[in-house]
Amino acid sequence: MAPATLGRFEEAGALLGELIALDEEALPGRPKHATHLRPSGELLIERERWREARVKIEPALSIDRRVQDANLGSALVQLAGAAARLGNAERARDLLDEAVFAGCTRGIGDESPHLSPLREHPRFTALVAPLVHQGDGR
Repeated sequence: MAPATLGRFEEAGALLGELIALDEEALPGRPKHATHLRPSGELLIERERWREARVKIEPALSIDRRVQDANLGSALVQLAGAAARLGNAERARDLLDEAVFAGCTRGIGDESPHLSPLREHPRFTALVAPLVHQGDGR
């Protein structure tokens, strides 16, 4: 979303909010709705608004799971970051396990600040170790 790349997060969020409102009227539960929810959640994550991000990403994840969308792994990693920052390490690790199982490793093996609360957990380091050797698989 162009305004976000320019650092205009409020404007980008407002535009996505309008799209989401239209989706909820015309396309609730459809893949296009998830397409608008995911970046809205991502904007909120970038602004460290974890609870609000979770509220946007969870319905997108539900849709992605139902239709086996190619963005399923990305939504799982985003939601894992929000869960980690909200202090729910177990849920975050479960989501990351699911993301890897779905074939998504982007954003897990790197130094993502959103996953930093998990870095010392043995289950997380076991999950990340093979990814580091693969060059953070993509």
